[in-house]
Amino acid sequence: MTLDVCIAHAIHRDLDIVEALPGILDCPTEEIEPLVADYVLRVQEALRVGLESCRKHLENRDAASLCVDLVPLKLPIPLHMLHAMCQTIVDLYGVEARCLGETRSGHPIFAMKMTVQLQDA
Repeated sequence: MTLDVCIAHAIHRDLDIVEALPGILDCPTEEIEPLVADYVLRVQEALRVGLESCRKHLENRDAASLCVDLVPLKLPIPLHMLHAMCQTIVDLYGVEARCLGETRSGHPIFAMKMTVQLQDA
């Protein structure tokens, strides 16, 4: 998957907006959507820029080192969420997959290319 797709999946899967933005619960309803949209865009852009300089960790599939290298960027993400997002990004990076559509219940259906290596016993 492309880096942008990996980032989008990590944000969707691992970012807890209420925990990341604790003051959001006190905001008027009409202010929540723009606040969340702005926050997610800032996180997405910061991750994109940060990950460009950390490709070696992506290729080595090393989520912990990736997270450590991103910490100095002071991303507006709690550390445990950043680590979970790094793990998701590492897991998805380099996977050849494409979305075929959705089930009736709205769950996405993906097709992915896999290589299986057999070892002699």
